[in-house]
Amino acid sequence: MVRACHSQGIEVVLEMPFVPGISANYVTECLRFYMLEYHVDGFVLNPYNVPWEQLIEDPFLKDIKLMQKDDGFQNVMRRFLKGDENMVNDVIWALKNRSSENGKCNYITTQTGFTLWDLVSYDCKHNEENGEKNLDGPDYNYSWNCGAEGPSRKRAVVNLRKNQVKNALELLLTAQGTPCLLAGDEFCNSQRGNNNAYCQDNETGWVNWTQLKKDDWLFQYTKKLIGLRKEHRCLHQSTALSGMDTTRCGIPDVSYHGENAWQVKAEVSSRQLGVLYSGTKEGGEFPCFIAYNMHWLPHHFAIPSIGKNVEWYLVMTTKDGVLCEAKKLENQKDVLLEERSVAILVGRRIEEKKSRSEKKSIHTAKTQNVNKIEKRQGAEELCKEEQPAREGKV
Repeated sequence: MVRACHSQGIEVVLEMPFVPGISANYVTECLRFYMLEYHVDGFVLNPYNVPWEQLIEDPFLKDIKLMQKDDGFQNVMRRFLKGDENMVNDVIWALKNRSSENGKCNYITTQTGFTLWDLVSYDCKHNEENGEKNLDGPDYNYSWNCGAEGPSRKRAVVNLRKNQVKNALELLLTAQGTPCLLAGDEFCNSQRGNNNAYCQDNETGWVNWTQLKKDDWLFQYTKKLIGLRKEHRCLHQSTALSGMDTTRCGIPDVSYHGENAWQVKAEVSSRQLGVLYSGTKEGGEFPCFIAYNMHWLPHHFAIPSIGKNVEWYLVMTTKDGVLCEAKKLENQKDVLLEERSVAILVGRRIEEKKSRSEKKSIHTAKTQNVNKIEKRQGAEELCKEEQPAREGKV
């Protein structure tokens, strides 16, 4: 499996569930074994159960990826997603956190706990089939069933759940750091509310790949969202964001906004946040503004001004997905976000637009000149043909 993944350019990182109190030497020997014998590229570990400092200093493990499970990111984003109050400051931390600094990876769902579809379909765990009287598995999942527990045929409930899983993916893929996506989440795989399904070697624990063949709307959405993240480097920068004007472009590398530009509305009742990334000068990347509204009511967001030579274009919303072609905003100072939605705006310089117009004008002028020359040459040829006839008549 590792060899097949490597042949396709895919790295293999194993999660090692060591229990508390385990020997440091045993942990080190296990990791060395999988690295040397199976050539895996890294490990995900619980830093509370293993000697983290000793592992990162081990000479055999220094060149592989060692990552921590970041439950902090998961819990913050889950609570923000379902509309908990007093989450704005925590969300700012979660969006800014980078894995290269502390070895942590970002995830909203993982192999333990709810799948993404179950996260928006169940308020409580349903582990009765595990044979432990529903006492196993985490009790606090920070989930919300969107109005009905379990499967529902109500259109309003289903549509809200679809909207929420898209919001969850946007929170994950617009954050700095390394995003981790649970297999099956990209097409609404469900474990029927079981948040500890390791013991279910059946339809409950298996990934239902036939679901992808039946309905791939979320798969296509996820694919485009990943492409959008790759396209804009400001969403996965190689250095830590400082809130300072590091590129000398006149604005900080990252800044936070609310319904008023340059002012974060971080009150307990606030459930909305705007984030401006200045972009990088290398490659001519322009600023991105992301507005998150996890409130159940629509909200206006003032778009921060970053100069007269930049116009804002809408490239994605929760409702419409990633747009095939960026749409210029008619109102460059304000944007209205629907309830429980996310929007991504990209700035473009007006000079580039003018230069394209000028090029088009030059091309049009050249075409007109060519047409005039061709007409003149045609007239001259016609005169040459008619000249002998005219001389004969004379």
